[in-house]
Amino acid sequence: MTPFLIQMRHSVALGFGLASIAIAVFALLGTLYALAFAVIGIFVSRRKSQDRVTSSPAEMDAFTTNFLVVIPAHNESSGLTATVQSVLGQNYPHLRCVVIADNCTDDTADMARAAGAHDVLIRTDLDKRGKGQALTWMFDLAQSWTWDAVCVIDADSVVDPGFFAAFDASFRAGHAVVQARYDFFPAADRKNWLQQFSAVSKAGENSFIARSRERLGLSQLLMGNGFFVSRPVLERVPWLAHSIVEDAEYALLLGRQGIAVHYQERARLWSRQATSVRDVQPQRVRWASGIWQLFHKAIPVLLATAWRERSWRALEEIVMLLMTSRTVLIYLWFLSFAMSLTAPSLFPLTWSLLAGVAILQFVYLMLMFRFACDRPVPMAGALLLPYYVFVILSSQVLALSGVNRHLWWRTSR
Repeated sequence: MTPFLIQMRHSVALGFGLASIAIAVFALLGTLYALAFAVIGIFVSRRKSQDRVTSSPAEMDAFTTNFLVVIPAHNESSGLTATVQSVLGQNYPHLRCVVIADNCTDDTADMARAAGAHDVLIRTDLDKRGKGQALTWMFDLAQSWTWDAVCVIDADSVVDPGFFAAFDASFRAGHAVVQARYDFFPAADRKNWLQQFSAVSKAGENSFIARSRERLGLSQLLMGNGFFVSRPVLERVPWLAHSIVEDAEYALLLGRQGIAVHYQERARLWSRQATSVRDVQPQRVRWASGIWQLFHKAIPVLLATAWRERSWRALEEIVMLLMTSRTVLIYLWFLSFAMSLTAPSLFPLTWSLLAGVAILQFVYLMLMFRFACDRPVPMAGALLLPYYVFVILSSQVLALSGVNRHLWWRTSR
């Protein structure tokens, strides 16, 4: 090998090594960013934020918000009754419960009527399938109805008895778009660590991200389930979000109009989980596909906004989007490690940074198990974390390959 080629080889190796350090630093900063929000979430008064709102018959006269409750349902007959009854069982006087039986091939519409839904609308449009399309169709129909705010609830959920009382308080406080606390039901079988990790991860989104961002006055993402939008806002920003993650897409559309998404932790609802990898992976692939699409569409727009308006909030929203999928940090960790192998002279610095990332990620995990849920979760199952991470990463690889990217199907639970 000639001296020129040897020098070039060394230069390339050094370049990869320096890049690995830069990536490790970025991963470390991202981990510290997430950890800072976790600490804020822990120290925010949980008693104040999680006290349940209840209402006696004498207090019902104080409620003024007229909620149109929309439940999009695609082949959800098996669990829809519990959802509708939890809505109608509220001690709240101003509700209109509407179920959209969207492209169903089962008896979802009949079950919705039997459960007592005020309106059951049957939608058949195989060319425009999906939750976002169903909501657009519904909101167009509802323009002639009387309501103050529309609330979207998934057909596999159960709402807390004080759900709409808490939403009414947010509406009367002047909040036009509000996300509730959306959790997964805990695993019925404590040995099912796929469900346990999913429940803990979801609780972490609420306790360590949404709660902290609300306290700091930062923008939120909608979670797709358990949120309301006021009528004036929906008229100003029509629902044109039709991607797989239509909720986050619509939240970004609101942000571009200067409309904040707030978080109301006292309004709570729970969703059922899939019980096996075979059942959960199609859902995870769909979510991951939507997240990758959102990155592709939203990040360039936010960068342009940050440059044009000199807006630090737009830059922070990019970081928020990236941290919403915490697997981004895992990708960065492995990428930095692989690139560092080309530059042995830089091993000490790179590997020290990566060790710091790993330790802080472990601390974050411990905090999530201890503080994110209503009750601490036993740590014994943390030994199966690599298995859970493998399920998530494999789903994201399938999503990047385009598997089932545009389909909306029912996840078995």
